[in-house]
Amino acid sequence: MMGWISERHMQRGGSIGSGSAAKNANKGPLRKIVGLVRHSSNMFVADRVKLECGHEGPSWGGVKARCRECLRGAK
Repeated sequence: MMGWISERHMQRGGSIGSGSAAKNANKGPLRKIVGLVRHSSNMFVADRVKLECGHEGPSWGGVKARCRECLRGAK
């Protein structure tokens, strides 16, 4: 007999939680960060950066960030 977590995992066909498909839906291609637009005000807000493709976006890291604008343009 399986528990409810295992049953949900089997139904969704992915990882437990919001689902791996939903987690990857908003990701864009990795781009190199070329400049800092705005430093975050606290640790719960991402920095705003300028990317090598010319777009701006949020960044939690210091070298690369995902560009959601390039993802929208590719669709």
